[in-house]
Amino acid sequence: MKKSVLIILTLAFSTVLNAQTEAVSNSVKAVVRKQGTVTVEKEQKQEPLRIELKKEEPKKEEPKKVIISRVDKNIPQTDIINDSTFAFIICNEEYESLASVPFAVHDGEVFAQYCEQTLGLPANHISVWKNASYGNMKKAIKRIQSLASAFNGDIYVIFYYAGHGAPDDATKQAYLLPVDVYNVDPDICISLSELYQSLADMNIRKTTIFLDACFSDAARADDGRMLASARGVALGPKKESPQGQMVVFSAATEEQTALPYDKEGHGLFTYYLLEKLQDTAGDVTLEELGNYLTSKVLQQSVIENDKPQRPTVSASDQAVDWQSWTLK
Repeated sequence: MKKSVLIILTLAFSTVLNAQTEAVSNSVKAVVRKQGTVTVEKEQKQEPLRIELKKEEPKKEEPKKVIISRVDKNIPQTDIINDSTFAFIICNEEYESLASVPFAVHDGEVFAQYCEQTLGLPANHISVWKNASYGNMKKAIKRIQSLASAFNGDIYVIFYYAGHGAPDDATKQAYLLPVDVYNVDPDICISLSELYQSLADMNIRKTTIFLDACFSDAARADDGRMLASARGVALGPKKESPQGQMVVFSAATEEQTALPYDKEGHGLFTYYLLEKLQDTAGDVTLEELGNYLTSKVLQQSVIENDKPQRPTVSASDQAVDWQSWTLK
């Protein structure tokens, strides 16, 4: 009898205990400490799992080595105000999809200083486009057109370009490459022949063009440095002829490459252009300048690069007295 009562009481207690346990929330834990006693303890909440991701530090680019050349210092000063001359300088160095052109921006910046300090151009007569897109290169040509119209053509234009040059594979026509192209596309590159023709159509009194670029792929297949450093990226162009009252100085012949002068921090062609302006304080004829560039660049290219780079000078038929022209 006593045993039966004990079983009945145990079952009743168990029923009560189960009911109490079910009433406790999920965050509460029921624990039986001893017979007939229920102790309720709060269950400790689990902290959410925290995963700390280490932020990857961006790779620091090596600062470009600054090279101070002889021609960057002691730039001759002039008292002359050359207010009928305008300089348009495009220096394309950092291409989005092509090899960079070492020192091109520095070339343009220092040439601009010589235009102002040595040749006497007012600062607002000098336009510099660094790493120019197609739109900005077209804008530069449009500005020349506007000035020529405003002055009825009675201006002297100096056009300087440092960067990649290349011919179209199909036509072999030479182009200047904006920084936002990945190959020669006639729709978004600047044709040399069209540039010459458009400047001639403006009836400008005189135009002198300096091209520190090349348009050949000569001997670069076996020399990786050439591909990375040469100021040109494709094969043999056809020769483009200057138009109107125009003289064109090119850094190399059609079959050669235009290379940098590494230890001076300039293009080889631009370095000797600046050197001659420095040594003569800008008082030099185009014939004298052409002879100097041809000899000095050729000699130094063989010494530095073990291959020839011979600048060329071309004048239009109309520029009959170009040899006596000066930049000043």
